[in-house]
Amino acid sequence: ERGSNAEMLITVSYILELITAVMERHDTSRGHLVDSLGFMSCVVSFDLGRRCLDLLRRMMLSSDQCREEAGRGVKTIVVPTVMAFGEENISSDVTKTILLGLLDMVQEKQIREEVCDIIEELLPMMLTWFLA
Repeated sequence: ERGSNAEMLITVSYILELITAVMERHDTSRGHLVDSLGFMSCVVSFDLGRRCLDLLRRMMLSSDQCREEAGRGVKTIVVPTVMAFGEENISSDVTKTILLGLLDMVQEKQIREEVCDIIEELLPMMLTWFLA
């Protein structure tokens, strides 16, 4: 069992390294890979979701073009995903994983304003959760 967990963590790292390498070398594939990172952000197992959100955060910090593409992925995929999971169960591991990843993005001064604009629609759900 432990071996399989370690192997899965190595596999997750390898997949994210491959995604990064392909995005750096092939601009035309970046949009599809950003979408994939957005969809995988809801995978709690083996820390995949958090690491996908971290890669999107680092992309937003790297260049204007990457910032725009990663921001689009967060807005069109990650936010609707967390809205759907949050409406069903705000305390689920999936919701927590995504919200913590988005919180990491907000903490970056260079992208804070843009990220806040992107996640603005989450505020009513989050306030409901905090006030419950």
